[in-house]
Amino acid sequence: MLKLNYDVKNQLFKANQLVGYDNYYHDFLLPIMKAGKWDDVEKMDVLHMPNGEAIRFGQDVWDMRSLNDDLLRTISFTIEGRKLERNITNEIKAFSLALMLTNGAHVEGYTVKSYNMALRKLAHHMLNNGWNSFSDLNDDNLKEFAQAHPDLFLQRPPVTALNALLSYYEELPFELYFSKQDNKKLGIKLKEQQQNLVIPPRIYTAMLYTFSADVGSVLPHLSQLEREIERMIDIEKGLARFEPFVVGDMRFTTKGQFKGYLRDLDMKSKVLCLMLSGMRVDELHSMHPDYGAQSYEYNSQKIFLFTTRQSKITKGIQTKEDQFVTTQTGHDAFRVLTTVHRPLLSLCACNNSYFVSLRETISPKTLEKGNWASRMSDNVNIWLNKHMDSALNTDDTSFLRVTNPSNTNFEEGKPFKFKPHQTRRSFAFYMIGLELMAYPQLKQQLSHLSSAMTRHYANNATYWGALRYEIESERTLQQSTILARVYERIANKERVAGGKGRALNTIAGNSDFFDRDNNSRMLEPAYWERLIKEGNKHIHAIAPGIYCTNSQCDMRINVALEECVNCEFDVIVDGMYAEGKRLNASKNLALLDEQNELTHGVASQLVMQIRSCEAILRDLEIPFERVKLPQSVTRILIKTVAI
Repeated sequence: MLKLNYDVKNQLFKANQLVGYDNYYHDFLLPIMKAGKWDDVEKMDVLHMPNGEAIRFGQDVWDMRSLNDDLLRTISFTIEGRKLERNITNEIKAFSLALMLTNGAHVEGYTVKSYNMALRKLAHHMLNNGWNSFSDLNDDNLKEFAQAHPDLFLQRPPVTALNALLSYYEELPFELYFSKQDNKKLGIKLKEQQQNLVIPPRIYTAMLYTFSADVGSVLPHLSQLEREIERMIDIEKGLARFEPFVVGDMRFTTKGQFKGYLRDLDMKSKVLCLMLSGMRVDELHSMHPDYGAQSYEYNSQKIFLFTTRQSKITKGIQTKEDQFVTTQTGHDAFRVLTTVHRPLLSLCACNNSYFVSLRETISPKTLEKGNWASRMSDNVNIWLNKHMDSALNTDDTSFLRVTNPSNTNFEEGKPFKFKPHQTRRSFAFYMIGLELMAYPQLKQQLSHLSSAMTRHYANNATYWGALRYEIESERTLQQSTILARVYERIANKERVAGGKGRALNTIAGNSDFFDRDNNSRMLEPAYWERLIKEGNKHIHAIAPGIYCTNSQCDMRINVALEECVNCEFDVIVDGMYAEGKRLNASKNLALLDEQNELTHGVASQLVMQIRSCEAILRDLEIPFERVKLPQSVTRILIKTVAI
């Protein structure tokens, strides 16, 4: 069954219902086809569209535009405008109907298109062999056919389409005599697919920083921008005077200049949404203007999300495949994008597209994904040529050769050509290369079904050359500086908490500790830098002012302070985080107690948090008022005796 928007799918289903038949294709059309009454079938309306139009079986091109699927606008049954033989054409048409109307797995529109194209190419060459039916194929002659036409089978679609025929065998009006195929069975080696290029760092950072700055500059003036777009619409209707357009400090004397500015904003906002989330173009295309950008609080940190759902998120229902974590800048870019399109979108007929043409604004119309993605690519390449040297230099090509060894679509001195899917490949590469994500996180972010695909996207991300060295050097410098500050704090008789912190306080309790031997070296970052580089020392932050010196520590996301208080590896120099956790735990404890929802497990956890935080504050000699537990809480706690 064709996968469509829920409402469109229901409309299509109802339009193709006949009284007395459970399934229009299977129960009504298929028996007529199996009886060989093709003259009758070719005259029939075999697909009734939601808009009331009907598709006749005998047509060479089926118009599917009313389904609002960008990649299934039409289905053609000719080769370069030339008709194929009647029988094999009818078999391909029957298979296309079976894909779209029978109750198998949900089939994407682009899959129907891909299968159709592959089968037409196969049919063209089959006819040259004297075969006018897929029933003429068997395992032996298929292998001979593939060996005679290897170019047909260098990519997956032909073999996948043949296997799809087998999957729908019960729904087809012709017999099949071959088994499931693969390229090994056919004796053909698949052509290695060239991976999308990673955008070189020089170009990537220029786009990211410049686009972010340009989009950010209009944020304070979004209301003004929307009013000026509305005024432009009124001017085109003859309802307002043609006066200069003003947005913040920017002034546009003509409508053409203003439209050019809107197209520029549109391009930069879309690219930022893609660069800062790793989502696909079709996912950005389906983001609802009102609900596409979401945010929530977690551990006092604001998390920004993009969602491709068509309605407001209900917590706990939204599936992870629909969500993409982004940044504040990503959210801002989407706000600008919706502001640019909102006034014109309100004038368009309602459908599944949320982006409009910014050229044809007198009679605005929505854009299909393929159209705006192509325009966006063109505009990015125009920007690259105009605002920076887009010709690939020696560093760029060296970078691309290592990061994309299988791709040869670049040459030094030639301009870099931007394509939308490069943002997704680059996102994966830079996230892994900069150690901002681990593979499981990236797999979820990119909505991949397999880890192999995620690793393919992040391929060669461990290569960084000079950039990698600079990052490692900066990280080492920061770590060594933190360690030196910890020991300087101890030397100044300032308090340090945590298991390791208390131990250090005890060791250095002697007033002349840092004067004896070479202990004064501990106050210098250079001393710790050498030890860190040698792998003999380690430190990482697990919360503000809380550090761990254990290189094997897993507690980097979910911090359990009760484990840090007495941990032999932990150093705590600031009580702000602990105080925040303490107040939050006591608030939750009181709220759950008041609502009679407090269980023993939750009470124990919250009380442990409170007492652990108080221990940290006490060790740091920070004044606090101890939280008093009400009797209702103490009653459900199990009393323990320390031995």
